[in-house]
Amino acid sequence: MVFIAKLRQLTRMRLSSEQSTGKQRCRNGVSSWHGSRKRRRAGSGSRRAAATIELALVAPFIFFIIFGSVEFARLMMVKQSLTNAAREGCRHASLATSQDHKSSEEVVRGLLHGMIAGYEDSEIVRIMITPEFHTSPASGTEILTVIEVDCEDISWLPATMFAGAKVRGVALLNRE
Repeated sequence: MVFIAKLRQLTRMRLSSEQSTGKQRCRNGVSSWHGSRKRRRAGSGSRRAAATIELALVAPFIFFIIFGSVEFARLMMVKQSLTNAAREGCRHASLATSQDHKSSEEVVRGLLHGMIAGYEDSEIVRIMITPEFHTSPASGTEILTVIEVDCEDISWLPATMFAGAKVRGVALLNRE
């Protein structure tokens, strides 16, 4: 009996100290803080609505920036590919072993194979090698290679976005 009385007294002391510190003993004996249980706060629904509206206002700008960056990077990649192909075509045309400009055009189209859809179509990829030669030109003659593609043919954006803009690769070398 004395044992039970002492146990009750200890329990009361523990409960009073827990109440003063804000702790509460749960059924399973683990203490928890007051207010840690999820309660629906007043106005929490309006916070979610505000976040949804903010997302609806900001998301189009974020998508515009992301897709614009991707499109710009793709255009720069195509420009670099055109420049490299023009350089290689010009180098091929300037060699003493090349006899006509058609073989240099084939070299250029072969380099653009993986980069541009419709690389074989002369309406999409326009290659100009000047001077056009059918026999071997004289040594020291300047060979100019220009490759041109309309942005509308390589872009993922609607055709009205670029309205006649072109991507061009140019190279100039002297004939050997």
